[in-house]
Amino acid sequence: MNRLILAALALLPLACKNGDQTNHDAFVNTGDYAFSGGAISREVLDNYLSRAVTEAVYLSDGTEDDTRMLLNIGAKFIGRALYVWGGEERFNDPQWLAHAKEMVDAYHEKDPDAIFQACLFEAIYKKGIEQVPVPAWVFEAFGLEPEERNFDYEAMCFPDGTFRDHWSPGGSVPDMTQTESQMWFYFMGMNYLRIGIEAFHLGQIDLICRHEPDTYASLHKVQCMLREAAKTLSRRGTEPAGAFCATRRGCRWWRRPRPPSKRRPRRPWPPPRTARC
Repeated sequence: MNRLILAALALLPLACKNGDQTNHDAFVNTGDYAFSGGAISREVLDNYLSRAVTEAVYLSDGTEDDTRMLLNIGAKFIGRALYVWGGEERFNDPQWLAHAKEMVDAYHEKDPDAIFQACLFEAIYKKGIEQVPVPAWVFEAFGLEPEERNFDYEAMCFPDGTFRDHWSPGGSVPDMTQTESQMWFYFMGMNYLRIGIEAFHLGQIDLICRHEPDTYASLHKVQCMLREAAKTLSRRGTEPAGAFCATRRGCRWWRRPRPPSKRRPRRPWPPPRTARC
């Protein structure tokens, strides 16, 4: 049912185009989807955004009918196509990623311009995280001596208890200032890059970067590492990234307004931009 709703919402602009005489369709898609070498032009980015849809877990649970729908509506950017929210032990199953790669490759045979987005979400679960071994290449990427161990859930949590068990008992928000959290995000991102993912959804970055509200420096560090890897792993050498609803803006379309007496002071927005990678 959720997929049907999302598909219907994606088609609404097409259905209203001819009937609505107001100038909602000022943007003209030029049909240019070419990019390479670690850069994407504003024109190409806007073209992709004008043909963007969310088809959650399409690469793991998608059907032939989902593929038919995406192709028929001309989707060029397929959001949230693969992710884990709990169940992190799926990274131990080669078939999970292999199936996703087969889905990407099969779709690109029909539409080579399509971009698939995976998610690096703001949730870690002790039961799943601690079943996943840390590969030697992750240690080496962070200048650490490789050792035989699994990812450490406790080492990812905020030391002061912030967002501990935020999602459920044993399900917390990772602290991106912790090296273990950076290693986990890098591990996920690299696995996604290797199967053909070309974009990342970074989740609620104001949660994972709660202690770096003005710079997001730790997340930026990992993002730069993944962008550098994308230059050789990604088909077109580029890895666009986006974040869901930075919480300093309040997500007011789904959060009920607070009475004036209980509203928190609004932080400056946008925050200072970090240096480019």
